[in-house]
Amino acid sequence: MKWSTLQSKAYGLNINDFVSEEFLEKLRNEFEDKDVDVVTLQIAVRDKVKDPKNDDAKVDIISLSNRNIEDTLLNKTIVDVTSDENFEKIKKIIDEF
Repeated sequence: MKWSTLQSKAYGLNINDFVSEEFLEKLRNEFEDKDVDVVTLQIAVRDKVKDPKNDDAKVDIISLSNRNIEDTLLNKTIVDVTSDENFEKIKKIIDEF
């Protein structure tokens, strides 16, 4: 099996920013005496498939994650992608965000 992964650290990136404030607020209200943070977000980028029985689709999973609580508190996020093209695209989106 061949593994090909592109990984980079993004400093100053808070994964909570990618989740609606309404959802985070509901979590914080439910767990009122706790701190709540999103620590992993995965995005599937795949070919559009017209015939699932016959079409092969390439899939790339883009992961944004914090390895530990220190990364979460310091907004140090790991960006993990398996495609060069998608790596450049996600970097562009994050930089514009």
